[in-house]
Order: sequence, then structure tokens, then C-alpha cells
Amino acid sequence: MLIDYIMNVNIESVEKAEIFPLNNPSNNTYSFKQGHGTITFDIAAQAKMLRPSSLRLNGTLKVVRGTGDIVDNNGLKNNNAAPAGQATPIQLNDRIGVNSVIQNVAINSATTGQTIENVRNYGKMISTLLASTHSSDDFASNQSVVSLMTAVQQRSNNLINNEVKFSIPFYAGVMNSGKAIPLGTNGMRGLQFVIELAADQQVLRGDAQVALNASYQLSNVSMSYDLLVPDAAGQEQMMVAGNGAFEYNAFNSLYSVINASDNTQTFNLAASNVLSVFHSFLPTTHSNNYQFDGFANPPLTKGTNYSTRCLLDRVNFSRGGLKLGLDYELAVLPQSTQNRPVSQVEINALNAVRPFYSLSHLVNQPLTLGYGAKDLRLYSDELQELDAVDSVINGGVNYQAGAGAVSTNFAIGLAMDNVSGQGVSFKGVSYAMRVRSDLDGASPNAVFTYALVKNQLVYSPQGIQVMS
Repeated sequence: MLIDYIMNVNIESVEKAEIFPLNNPSNNTYSFKQGHGTITFDIAAQAKMLRPSSLRLNGTLKVVRGTGDIVDNNGLKNNNAAPAGQATPIQLNDRIGVNSVIQNVAINSATTGQTIENVRNYGKMISTLLASTHSSDDFASNQSVVSLMTAVQQRSNNLINNEVKFSIPFYAGVMNSGKAIPLGTNGMRGLQFVIELAADQQVLRGDAQVALNASYQLSNVSMSYDLLVPDAAGQEQMMVAGNGAFEYNAFNSLYSVINASDNTQTFNLAASNVLSVFHSFLPTTHSNNYQFDGFANPPLTKGTNYSTRCLLDRVNFSRGGLKLGLDYELAVLPQSTQNRPVSQVEINALNAVRPFYSLSHLVNQPLTLGYGAKDLRLYSDELQELDAVDSVINGGVNYQAGAGAVSTNFAIGLAMDNVSGQGVSFKGVSYAMRVRSDLDGASPNAVFTYALVKNQLVYSPQGIQVMS
């Protein structure tokens, strides 16, 4: 039997480390617009372990208008006159902040190139994760300082009026598996991070004329982390080639489109230990478009400019054609037609991110009752009339819902196994999500699917291999 040896290693000390990109441009600036859209870091193979919770991507963010001038959103406060030629702000998504600049993250073995985890559409994934596990107070405290996340859009706008420093963690599965990562021969054999930057029109948004050709720049980029140093016996154990395995979590990401009123999305997850799956949505025309927030999480929408929220009827999940997880359908048409939160769907989606009973920090409010005409808008400083509330938060792009416009953090999802923590096998068996709504066939919505799986890295004197 293969053994995960890590628990048997005695740690003697902790080292602080900082490294710089392998491909640093001559002007020290990464910019999608200028053709420097990939950042690569190598953490060398060594007889030490990485403390994943300590790893940070650091740097300085600068957002500029098409003229090359840094943005100025100050004049937009309190109905003051805006700067010349800037009638509306140029914005980052307030819930993920500077995280939005990351399009894809590939984590590989630095020695062999073996892929450990590859998360595509990274920003869209964490827009669901963070809103489902952080409260407005969380966003307004340390997250605002290190990640430019606020959950209040005007505050987010003001943060980018100057060049601003950031320090952000990685939310990849392997970085959140709850265990130190071995970097030696009996382990990952070092780690390589390949970060692909998102397009400017995906990261930034604003009025079409104002935001046109706006761009962002990253400078003084580095990666910092803690290394756990074993005793002499532990170091020898890590570097003398043997046989064993290291278990970790990873996100698999998929993209599809939904357009029909009765649609079954079928996916080949190709993994033996699937812990959970969640899906978020976005009108297809809202990605890579200055006029829209590409990291919003609206419900299914339709109509002119996607201005109407779809009525959600039923949702169910299946494995190989048989009902999965729940032996019944999530029937929510009454709630949907009465402009109430679709609580059954929302709670299961939250449960796919983290066990629902353990959630104490979130911006979702999957309430069973609707709001009155003058109820307090959650996480806002003022009273507002609410029409058609669905997981209301203060921040992000507004989507029309009946007579009013509200911001949402909507997802559909299912936890496969919150008991044993081993997941469900989808090797050779398909996973499917069936959604019935009043989509009109003329309003395609993108579906961003993320499956959290348990992988195993197997090492031997011959090399390493990832088993899904």
C-alpha cells in the first residue's frame, strides 16, 4: 500500500521565502495589453514543505484610461462633477478585487512538468467561493487592504485611483487541502506556477466610451511563502527516492452554454473522488466586455440585454442517468414566480462550496420569505425598496428582476459527500444537471462548472504521477 508519509516528519524550523518571476519583462511590468500576459514562478525541489496557507502573490496594481492616465473616480462621489471625459467610473469587481486579473492558474511539478492542478476561469470560480464564505465585514477589513475587495462598489472604485499594492492568496484546491506540500523527491519535486492574465475588457468595466482601451498593469511582482524545515531524518526521508503517495484536493473547470427551457447539461468529470460540483452563470455577451461585469453571478436571464430574470422551475442531478445526491427534484417555481429566494437551490449550492451548517460568513441570504417594501437592504447603510430579492448583496452588477434591480450571488450545485470526505466516482460515468426554466431559446447563458475532486500524487524512483 502506498503511504502518505508527511505526518511522520518532524518540523524543526520555519523559513520565510520570496521569489521573483522567471520571465520578468525589461520594464518590470506585466500587462495583457502590452503582450506580457503570463507570469511564471518556480519553487525549487528541496527537502522542505510548503505551508500553502502562507503563499501570496504580491505586487502593485495600476489601472489606466485609454489615454494612459491613471483612473480618477473621485469626482463621482456625492454627484460631484466627473473628470473630463470620464462620466462613469472604471471599475474592478468589488467582490474579488485584484484577483480578477488572473484568468487561469496552472500548478505543475517544477522538475517533471507534471500538472498538479489547472484552474481555468479562475476569477469566475472565486467570485462564487468568496461571496459564499465571506461576509460584508470580511470584505471591509483585511480583504480590502490586501486584495482590494470591499463588497461596496464605490469604495472599490476609490481604491484604484492610485497605484495600489496587493498581496493575495491562491484559492486553488491544492492550496486549500489542509496539509503541507512536500517539495522533495518524495513529493511534488518542486512547484511551478503559470499565471495567465485576463483580458483588460474582462477585468475592467464602465461606460463603453469611457472604459474603451482602459487597461491594468502589474509591477514589482513576487511570490512569498513559508517553508517548513524537517529534521535531518525527515530531510533524508523526503529526498531519498521511495514509493508513496500524497493526497490533495483540486478543482476541475468546464465551460458550456445553456439556452433551452428544459436543458440537461452532461459532463465527463473523469475523476474517482468527486467531492462537490457547482455551476455559476453569465450572459454570453457579458464576458470580455467593458460594459458588463464578467465576474457577476446572476441567475439565468433572458430578453433584451438580458434584462429579465428567468423563472426557475426545477433542478435535479444525476449520475449515469440515475438521480444523484437527492432522490427528488428541487421544485422552486412558486418561489421564483413570487420573487422569493429559491432557497432549496441556493442552500445546496452553498453546501457544495462548504458544508452549509458550518457557514457563518457569507453574503448570500437564502431566506424562505420575501422582503417588504421598506426592509433594510442587507449589508448596506441605507434603507431601500426591494423588488424581487434573490440572495441580495451590495456590490457587483445589477440585473433587472421585475420592477427593481438587485445584485445576486447565484449558483446551482451539489455536495457529493460531506460525510466521509472521499467523494463519488465518475470514472466512466457521466454527471448531469437538468434545469427547467422559462429560458426563451434566444438568450444563451454561459455555464461555468467547477468540480472539487480528491487527487493523489504517486511518487516512486521512476517519477511521479497524478491519479484522479
